[in-house]
Amino acid sequence: MAPRLVYNSIAEDYTEDELDCLRECGVKSAIIMAFSTAQPRPKQRVQLLVDKLLPAAERAGVEQILVDPGVLDIPSIGWTALAIHNIKETLGYPCGCAPSNALFYLGKAAGAGSPAFEAAAAATLALTQCQGADFVHYGPIRNAPWVFSAVATVDAMIAYGGRFSGIKPASDHHPLYRIF
Repeated sequence: MAPRLVYNSIAEDYTEDELDCLRECGVKSAIIMAFSTAQPRPKQRVQLLVDKLLPAAERAGVEQILVDPGVLDIPSIGWTALAIHNIKETLGYPCGCAPSNALFYLGKAAGAGSPAFEAAAAATLALTQCQGADFVHYGPIRNAPWVFSAVATVDAMIAYGGRFSGIKPASDHHPLYRIF
């Protein structure tokens, strides 16, 4: 069973016991939480990965890495999006985040499910995608209908732009061909 697990997550406060347990259990995939309140800037998150978190993942025997630069609050999503771009550009790891954690507080103020909430959330997801996010944690499954539409639309727009650079979608089932 362990080879099918994705451990969430190795973070700056990991312990050697935690890493030993991951290795002993044979966990091969993990999310690396590249976030620190002491190092919140995008380039600092890359450095945290290189200096501390990637060596820890290696000691744990992790072979497949997903990086989450972390989201603190709504404004920090801008730095998180830049961190996603920096991490992918410099290290090449699949990268994404969970803006739903910050959006939850906005949902309380604006009313989760309201047009204002859904618009703000769609903009947030689009921002991270435009910076290269490979995944996004969007919260409760009840959000799937509007989240899937929002991210598919952004995927289609990015793919259409890629056509001018000679990049084609890998599948005929890409949103570019299904939406427009």
